[in-house]
Amino acid sequence: MSKGLHFNVSANRFLRGMVRAMVGTFIDVGLGKTSLHAFMEILESGTRCDAGQSVPPQGLFLEEITYEYLPLDRIYFFRQ
Repeated sequence: MSKGLHFNVSANRFLRGMVRAMVGTFIDVGLGKTSLHAFMEILESGTRCDAGQSVPPQGLFLEEITYEYLPLDRIYFFRQ
């Protein structure tokens, strides 16, 4: 088993740097630098400047994209 942290994040859209800022804030909560109450306030504020530092991009990758309005699956893309 590898050491480290693993985050699965899904949404209907993302802003540039959004996931990196989210993970940085999650880490701050885990380290006790930010309380759960403060974390909820950060989420509700919707202001990026309230979030923690962005983590570096190494190890961050896109695993899957789904379009719920298109009836396509992975097999479709590999048949060509």
